[in-house]
Amino acid sequence: MFLFASVTYAGTKGTGGDPPGEPIPLSIINDDHGLESGFPKSPEDTPTVSLDDHTLYFADAFSEVVAIELKDASGTVVYSTNLPIGTQTLVLPATLSGTYTIYIYVGGLCYYGQITL
Repeated sequence: MFLFASVTYAGTKGTGGDPPGEPIPLSIINDDHGLESGFPKSPEDTPTVSLDDHTLYFADAFSEVVAIELKDASGTVVYSTNLPIGTQTLVLPATLSGTYTIYIYVGGLCYYGQITL
């Protein structure tokens, strides 16, 4: 007897592999996706993001609109935008220069990391 099983993932994964540029290590700030039973839901996979000059590359497209913010050292928002569904690149303004904290808001989760432009 021969048994064959196949699983197809129909999520939002892109072409796979790492995007071009320098990887941005991300941490998670919060997870408010708890279940009513009191047991927390596992957070989604951390996005894979890299930076090349002023362009952000996302390894996978998002299935929802994602908010992006850049804050300077004082915590002031210097740039914010919404990344449309399916977008995998974002060109940041060339006028930005320095070190910033990037915040990526996906649903109730917030990922953050440091970038230098």
